[in-house]
Amino acid sequence: MEKLSISDSLFLYAEKDDTPLHVGTLAIVELPDDFEGSFRDKFVEMFDGRIDEVPMLRWKAVEQPLNLGYPVWVEQEEMDWDYHVRRTSVPMPGNMEQLITKIEKLHMQKLDRNHP
Repeated sequence: MEKLSISDSLFLYAEKDDTPLHVGTLAIVELPDDFEGSFRDKFVEMFDGRIDEVPMLRWKAVEQPLNLGYPVWVEQEEMDWDYHVRRTSVPMPGNMEQLITKIEKLHMQKLDRNHP
């Protein structure tokens, strides 16, 4: 267990239901014409095979009993890929404005702290 830094703790304490403070990104991937299989499955397989190289990706913040002290990082043994990697879509015609609106709505939700 490692204590959260003061700045990490401040982000947790300052976050409110209507003010999430997490950071996210969007990657648009164009697959080659000869791509076969499921992109999601290949992505999860690649990430799962490398997750041990970056242990902090499995860390989750856990509050101290009675909030006595800063929260600590605890490593989750297994990743729940079905929780973290999901498929979603936008309505037709599927333009960039619709994609940005979808991402904005997803990003407005607070992250579940039970998942790293």
